[in-house]
Amino acid sequence: MGDWEKISAQWLSDDAPMGVFMVDADLKIRFWNRWMGVHSGKEAQFVMGKPLFSVCPEIETRGNARYYREALKGESAVLSQRFHDYLIPMPSDFAGGSFECMQQTARIESIKQNDQVNRIVTVIEDVTERLERERDLMASETRYRTLVDNARDAILVIQGEKIRQPNPAARTLFGFSGKPHAQKTDFGRFRDAVGPEFFHSLTQRYADRLAGKPVEELISFQVTDRNGE
Repeated sequence: MGDWEKISAQWLSDDAPMGVFMVDADLKIRFWNRWMGVHSGKEAQFVMGKPLFSVCPEIETRGNARYYREALKGESAVLSQRFHDYLIPMPSDFAGGSFECMQQTARIESIKQNDQVNRIVTVIEDVTERLERERDLMASETRYRTLVDNARDAILVIQGEKIRQPNPAARTLFGFSGKPHAQKTDFGRFRDAVGPEFFHSLTQRYADRLAGKPVEELISFQVTDRNGE
């Protein structure tokens, strides 16, 4: 059994949850799995033996044909959605998305027999849902950051002995610089401003929360300003 036949047995199953197709050295389609038929609307019986670029002209018109020419020389390629969007336009399984067509990652691998490339395998994965989730997360983070930055209350994150992500109100109240290199200095300003008694209770409250103990949701304290008043 040749190398390409071994890969066929491993990767080219019609049950694969991704698109898999194979072309020969003349770039004619020799395998087209069920996933490709379902998502492209072009069944295997109608594309077998035909030139890849006649079946999927978008590969050529969008400038991705070069990856197949390079594969004929033994080179492989990974096409990411971030830079390529898609290899072949197809609808996604993910409903209600904002993308016009399926967002994909595609691997293009050459297969050699007797040191000559005689097959090129392409594996396509639908990553539309993941990208939609990333978009939603980024939008949520943007909304959160907008609320935090415009809040009148001081909001900050304490991590170890560093102050991270202080909002404008926190920078004004405690005199933080808010710059990464000044995180330890900002922590010292916070500790001095809240006083040792409250700082001790704050660290104890944090330890209790990590231990799963009940803690008060809200606590109050006085802040000493930068002039010691």
